[in-house]
Amino acid sequence: MQVTLSITLTEIDHHLLNLLRNLLSQNAEIILRKAPVKLEEFDKHLPLTQVMQEMAQAGHNQAFLKDLQTGLATATVYQH
Repeated sequence: MQVTLSITLTEIDHHLLNLLRNLLSQNAEIILRKAPVKLEEFDKHLPLTQVMQEMAQAGHNQAFLKDLQTGLATATVYQH
């Protein structure tokens, strides 16, 4: 049996490890692929602080969040 999983870095948790353990116990060949980042439509009416809190809760790296906040604060999307 062969199993292909597309995962993001934030999906790596104990549930995924248990799934991998179960698949390996059944002699499955496992292929892990990094899922591509999907861009979503951005609502400029959301406060930047709310956007950043949601991104942090999603498990994004703090260095990335800092760069993102700097970029969004100066982006034309927030220029009214």
